[in-house]
Amino acid sequence: MSNVLLEIKDHIAVITLNRPESLNALTVEMAEQLKETLLTIQNDETVRAVILTGAGKGFCSGADLKMLDGNTIEDAETGRYFMREVQKVGSFLYHFPLPVIAAVNGVCVGGGFSLALLCDYIISAKSATYSMIFPKVGLVPDIGSMYTLPRLIGLPKAKRLMFTGKMLTAEEALELGIVEEVVDDEKLIDVCMKEAETIANLAPRSIRYAKETVNETYDMTLETLFVKEAYQQAALFKTRDFLEAAAAFVQKRPPVFTGK
Repeated sequence: MSNVLLEIKDHIAVITLNRPESLNALTVEMAEQLKETLLTIQNDETVRAVILTGAGKGFCSGADLKMLDGNTIEDAETGRYFMREVQKVGSFLYHFPLPVIAAVNGVCVGGGFSLALLCDYIISAKSATYSMIFPKVGLVPDIGSMYTLPRLIGLPKAKRLMFTGKMLTAEEALELGIVEEVVDDEKLIDVCMKEAETIANLAPRSIRYAKETVNETYDMTLETLFVKEAYQQAALFKTRDFLEAAAAFVQKRPPVFTGK
């Protein structure tokens, strides 16, 4: 049975972490399969938006501690190997050219929380719970969460969650700005699909450009941003999608974007 499932429908790819018996705990094999799945989507020109969710009662419970117990991690290099593999998929997910919505159901802790933070934003089920659980298992926050979480909610709030391992409800995560919306559990996928449909019906190249540049703004000056956005806008002025949008505006009809 595959650890990662993929379904593509109407320009939307739904990726499901599929180890429900362990609340979708991360293994090297799962990380490798997730990266392979993302590569498959990246090479499919019909896909315009992605949803990442988990099978069963959890989004992801972090690293599979059974795999990482003292009998398995015999030396530091083994631990570094595991980290490098999950970091590879984490980096690939963060820099993925298409919008990725995390549809978080149930448990979302440790590396699973980190994985969700690498998506573009989170829509949460009411039953979802979140925790930087790392100090409770003797580890540091990983898979980039020491980068993503402070940028999302600020250093003091991020440090508090990382130092205490506090478990957050979905509503508390919403109040902190970690998640964008909280919905009834049974409506989670439908709400995320509607959100993804909205994105998929817009001009895909402009969204790709926007994601790429927004992700880089922490490391660039305003003047550098001006140069890049001018380059992107000039390129987009020449696209069929821009011409279609202009024509649709004049003709008072919805535009139909092709990504060209």
